[in-house]
Amino acid sequence: MPIPEDIVELVRSQADIVEIIGEFVPLRRRGRSYVALCPFHKERTPSFSVSPERGIFKCFGCGKGGNVFTFLMEYHGISFTEAVRMVAHRIGIDIPEQQAQDAPIRSEKEQLYRVLRAATDFFVQQLHSPAGQAARLYLERRGIRKQIIEQFQLGYAPAGWDTLQITLRQQGFSPELLAKAGLVVETEKSTYDRFRHRLIFPIFHSFGQVVGFGARRLREEDTPKYLNSPQTMVYDKSQVLYGLYQARDAIRREQTAVIVEGYMDVLALVQAGIPNVVAACGTALTAQHLRMLKRYAPAIALLYDQDEAGQQAAVRAVELAFATGIDVFVVQLPEGEDPDSFVRRFSVEELRRRIDEAADGLAFLLHHLHRQGRMATPVQQAQAVKYLVEVIAQIPDPLQQDFTIRQLAQHLRFPEARLYQILQQLRRKRRPSAASAATLSSTQPEPTPSADESTDLLPEEETIFRILLRHPEGIASAIGRQIVKEELFISGAARTLFQVLHRRAQPDGEWIHGILQDETIPESIRTLLAGLLVDPETPSDRWRAYEVRIEVDERVAFRDSVRRLQLRRLQQQQEQLKQQLAGADDAEMVRLLQQLQQVREQIAALQQSE
Repeated sequence: MPIPEDIVELVRSQADIVEIIGEFVPLRRRGRSYVALCPFHKERTPSFSVSPERGIFKCFGCGKGGNVFTFLMEYHGISFTEAVRMVAHRIGIDIPEQQAQDAPIRSEKEQLYRVLRAATDFFVQQLHSPAGQAARLYLERRGIRKQIIEQFQLGYAPAGWDTLQITLRQQGFSPELLAKAGLVVETEKSTYDRFRHRLIFPIFHSFGQVVGFGARRLREEDTPKYLNSPQTMVYDKSQVLYGLYQARDAIRREQTAVIVEGYMDVLALVQAGIPNVVAACGTALTAQHLRMLKRYAPAIALLYDQDEAGQQAAVRAVELAFATGIDVFVVQLPEGEDPDSFVRRFSVEELRRRIDEAADGLAFLLHHLHRQGRMATPVQQAQAVKYLVEVIAQIPDPLQQDFTIRQLAQHLRFPEARLYQILQQLRRKRRPSAASAATLSSTQPEPTPSADESTDLLPEEETIFRILLRHPEGIASAIGRQIVKEELFISGAARTLFQVLHRRAQPDGEWIHGILQDETIPESIRTLLAGLLVDPETPSDRWRAYEVRIEVDERVAFRDSVRRLQLRRLQQQQEQLKQQLAGADDAEMVRLLQQLQQVREQIAALQQSE
């Protein structure tokens, strides 16, 4: 059975739409709303708007809109039920398990989430069984306590070749689904469990769903040392960070994400009292990872191993951070130490001090070049300077570029003007000429979907609906007293929307969200409604700083819009009567002329009332 409406409404009303959408889209405050580049289509200027007052989002470029559930359904390609459960889990509202099991599974992603959750439960149970003794001993040797084991839901994969798949198939999951989830490996001759006799690290989506697994060997002869889930419909290691689900609140609070190389480093630092720590899942840090972290904090601190591989990984990460526009710092540890060993050998206070005093990205790159002996001769110095300016040229913010160039000049004691010359040369190389830009735009236009034209409203209709929707609790009364009637509207979309509002209006204002979630109502009308609930433009904070007030008399605007719509309709009737007169006989002409005169008088009366 579906989730009861009262629970759905409780989840929606308690969810912070800005916080939740902000998990996936970097929102910027503008007046009463938040704006961003739309995640559903390519654009250069923000047209995606979120209204925290209404609990609504709307893109004025591609037309998509709705509430927090609609966003998650669109963004992740999941069902309404799964979207409600995701939000409920995020804000700590329990939905009875039997309801989740009985609800129809309407998407493949939802099925994958369920089988991965079942696999996690199995691995956790196995860790605490007699079979999991080797994994428990390993965790004990590494000093990982029970609280961390439970917080990260660590588990154990039994040594048998088919133990997991037999258990999950008994629970009703198909062999095809197990393969799609990456839990089994299929060959021509057999199918066997991917993870066997390994310590299991569930990898969580930022909303709490398990999307994949990391697995560490417990015998030296097993290879590889770490084994990870393959890419699936719900798991892409270039877009998932281990520990982010547990760390996101701490990252926001600390305004910095500490990035380490391995799963065990994450566990050790969280246990030591550094909660804002994450790791890439068996891959190098990517631009997608950094863009994800930028939604939570403006800075990252790289805490990598001090060996050559770790330092090269730090160099690549710094280059990516410059291109992403996120502040980056690099923490240096003594030779031969990793984060886990450092905390155990020294102290968490000493590690915190090193994080606080970490070198910024530019200083680290300079230090790395010196250490590699790449600035010993004039030729090497020139190459190094060109490399550093090329890295700086990747910074998306021109102002940040300028400050970083100045910082580089101070470090090198080199003329700032000369560095600007190199930067300008790089900028010119990257800037296409007018002719090439025109050719590019004509041969490869950037797709920018627009809203369905059939849902366009006349300006007067839009004003009327916006004013009505600012006071949804009064719509039923306004319709009942015939302050606004269906025949007032001219466009088909306006008439259809009025019919929906007429049927659904309630004395309280929360019924609007029921329309946005009702799949029996055409999507175009739900999208239109979402757009009307979000103001396309709102005064910025700068206007408020100067105490500029923008006030609109809604009664006057409503009355003027009604009058203009009536005038439009009369003008349409006037044109229709003129067309009919052209082919009318004498008797018909007299009748049409009388009607035309009446319409003209009504038009004149409305025009005089302006």
